[in-house]
Amino acid sequence: MSKPPARSVLDSLITQAQTLGKPVVVLFLGAPAQAALSGPVRLVHTLEAAATTAVALARGEAGAPQAASVSANANLPDFAPGQRYIRALYSGGTFCAEAQAIWRDEGIRTLSNAPLDPACELENALKSEGHCALDLGDDAFTVGRPHPMIDCSQRIERLGEEARDPAVAVIVMDFVLGYGGHADPAGAHAPAIVDALRTARSEGRELAIVGFVCGTEDDPQRLSAQRKRLEEAGVRVVQGSTQAARVAARIIAALPAAEAMPSCASAK
Repeated sequence: MSKPPARSVLDSLITQAQTLGKPVVVLFLGAPAQAALSGPVRLVHTLEAAATTAVALARGEAGAPQAASVSANANLPDFAPGQRYIRALYSGGTFCAEAQAIWRDEGIRTLSNAPLDPACELENALKSEGHCALDLGDDAFTVGRPHPMIDCSQRIERLGEEARDPAVAVIVMDFVLGYGGHADPAGAHAPAIVDALRTARSEGRELAIVGFVCGTEDDPQRLSAQRKRLEEAGVRVVQGSTQAARVAARIIAALPAAEAMPSCASAK
């Protein structure tokens, strides 16, 4: 799995993979869609598809598994007029890249401090504009400071800023578990999440905070405990990064004020 390589590199890697004697699952995040390949190479376009396809192949199952369905219409918040933007606050750059690719395919023009398309670069990483996907582990946020997987304070502060923006409808967040990371990322964020939802409601707005936990029961933070804490705080917890991005897109598409967004290139 990687960010999109140059076309010549992509072709070379696929050619080499086709000579191997075992199935190969290939994910180049944000790369243009390609036709299905014959032979052992399976091209996929999301992290969810990469994981489920690899498991299916390991089990000897033929064909690609069906993508998990996502729905945003159940209990859709009663958004105020003017709420229309996604703000994604990622601690992981890979999740940020995947979200941009998914939203691009959904026709959602997304700016970022770590853009897949240089034309979609956010002018100031400290100030969101429109639909925005932030990689908070990028140098713009971590020079002289701990990574957000270790120290949540900067992301918590940004969450409050986004929640106060009357144009924001959806906030997307990842919570990454593992040794060396924050001992309780869900617990650290929960008070700020509750406050963000309360702030919006006090101003006559609703927020949809969509989150997912990247981890397992064997991680010291425990997957189930983290999910439970987030749900108690009011987060719409989904299975993974792919579903989180798709749910956010479905919510935006369901808004009465949903607008057709130009590509970054045409908007510059």
